Amino acid sequence: MQDSMAFLRNAGRAGLIGMLGTIGLVCVSLGGASAGTGAPGKSVRFEVGPSDPTVVTGLNNTNAAVGYYTDPTTNHYLGFIRASDGTITTLAAPNATNTFPETIDDYGTIAGEFQDSGGQYHGFERAANGEFALFDPQGSSSTGVASMNNKGALAGVYEDETGSHGFVRATDGTITSFDPPGSALTNAMSINDNGMVAGSYLTAPGHAHGFVRMANGTITSFDAPGAESTGATCLNGKGTIAGVYLDDLGLRHGFLRAVDGSFTSFDPPESTYTYPASINDHGTITGMYLTDSQQGFVRTGDGTITIMALKGQGKNPNVTPVGINNAGTIAGYFDNTNNDTKAKEWGFIIRR
Repeated sequence: MQDSMAFLRNAGRAGLIGMLGTIGLVCVSLGGASAGTGAPGKSVRFEVGPSDPTVVTGLNNTNAAVGYYTDPTTNHYLGFIRASDGTITTLAAPNATNTFPETIDDYGTIAGEFQDSGGQYHGFERAANGEFALFDPQGSSSTGVASMNNKGALAGVYEDETGSHGFVRATDGTITSFDPPGSALTNAMSINDNGMVAGSYLTAPGHAHGFVRMANGTITSFDAPGAESTGATCLNGKGTIAGVYLDDLGLRHGFLRAVDGSFTSFDPPESTYTYPASINDHGTITGMYLTDSQQGFVRTGDGTITIMALKGQGKNPNVTPVGINNAGTIAGYFDNTNNDTKAKEWGFIIRR
């Protein structure tokens, strides 16, 4: 049985899929995209020890990446940070059975969630010196962190007896809970240095909508044109939002929402599901899409889409980019399960 906070991992992708419906695997040619193939730079794959999987969840502007891996001696999940020089440091939250780092700022502070011996999830923040702060919003039965900015503020989701809610944790530890009006489930996904939070919420009829919350608490809801459901997945420092929407044919498309509220829809060729995972301050987006396999893409600000081809990925890989920084470095993970009986999940870094 899938645990209740699993949607907070991988930048909340699983939860957003739940909001937008089950992924369909019918291939269609959408056209209209300019695309090339190849890694947009030099790719390096890595693993933490002999572990399987090695799952990357976050990247900062110094090219440090975080994620989690399986400890082969205990079969529990531990966290890791991979420095720009490739040095890997492992970590575990105090009294944790499983530790899931989700995000890292440019100063080396890491945040995420951990699971205690009773199965409950709690939030954590780990300073660059290794000190931990543990937290939960009041009344939380499960807490998960989705994003952190360079001022030390966190955004995430928690569950209580009334449902799922968004929260912001300030630098001083103060936690503010919020929900867009009419929300039955709130999923805060991304926070920038201005304190803007982007995410998605479900209304009672079961339709998902995007939202952006300003630092003063003002919330604006939005929907992509022609969308049955809309989910914001990431936000850059300028306030540009990327995400995914469901159309009336059951197809999922990527979108870009500019600061003025205008929308641009996009898809890699033949995509049946496009998922933007991260957007940098130059407007370059990375994410994954589905055809007959799960592949990675990069979309530059001029609309050009490049399909990733990673070293060692095989013919039918499952590629999951999770972050792109302002230098254009990309981090994520992939497996070659469809090609090799000894397949495993690897982390990857692509540098320009």
